[in-house]
Amino acid sequence: MIPQLELYDGCLMIIFLFIIYFFGILYVQKKKKQEPIYRYFLSGLTIKIVGGIVYALYHAYVYKGGDTFVFYNAAQDLANYLSFSDPSTFGAYFSGFNPSEYDFSPDYSYILKGTDVLFIVKLTCLFYFIAGGSYFVITILFSFLSFLGLWYAFITFSRLYESLSYSFFIVIFCVPTMTLWSSGLLKDTVTIGAIGWLIYGFSNLFIFNQKFFKSFFHILFSSFLIFMLKSYLIYLLYPAFFIWVQSNIKS
Repeated sequence: MIPQLELYDGCLMIIFLFIIYFFGILYVQKKKKQEPIYRYFLSGLTIKIVGGIVYALYHAYVYKGGDTFVFYNAAQDLANYLSFSDPSTFGAYFSGFNPSEYDFSPDYSYILKGTDVLFIVKLTCLFYFIAGGSYFVITILFSFLSFLGLWYAFITFSRLYESLSYSFFIVIFCVPTMTLWSSGLLKDTVTIGAIGWLIYGFSNLFIFNQKFFKSFFHILFSSFLIFMLKSYLIYLLYPAFFIWVQSNIKS
C-alpha cells in the first residue's frame, strides 16, 4: 500500500515541524553568539526536511513505489502485530525474528530475512508509534535525525578548515543527490547521518581531544547503526578515518 497525504498527516506534520523549528531556533540563538557557523543551521535543516518531503511525495504520486514503502508497510504490519495486552508479541521486535514463527503478514516476510532490512523495519516501527502511524511524519523525523548527523560533520570540517565553511555547506546540504538520498525513510538516510556522527566522534576524540565519553558513545552508536545497515562501510570508513586523524595530528 502506498500512503497518501491526508488531512491527518498534514496536521501531524505541522505539529512536528513546529516542535522541531521551535527548539531549532532556540538552539541557534544560543549557539550563534559563540560560533557564527550556526547561521547555517536553519537553512540546512530546511533543505533536509524539504528534501525528505519531496522524496516522499515523488515516490507516492509519481514513481508510485520504492523500498521506502516496503519498509513502511512492513513496519506498520509489525506495529499492528505488537500488543501491549500480550507481551509475548514483543518477541517479534526484540528477538532475531523468524517470520514463520509469528502470526505476521506474509507479504513482507521474504524481505525480513535480511538483517539490514529487518533492522530498518524495526527502527521504522519505533518511529511509527512516535509519529502516530503517519508515513510523512516518519519521513520528517528520519530527515531530521540525518540532518543532525550531517550538521555535526559540517561543524567538524568547518572548525578544521574555517575558510571553507560555505563550501562544506554547499557540498553537504545542497547537492541534490546528497539531499534526496540522505532524506526520507531509507537505509541511506540513517547510514549517512550515522557517518556524520562518526566523523564528529572521531574528530573530538583524536584531533580536538575533548568530550571523551560523549564522543566515545557517538563512535560506538554510529558504528553500530552503520554495521547493522551497511556493514561493508565500516571496513572502508575506519582506515580512512585513522589516516585522516593521523594527517591532522601531524599537521
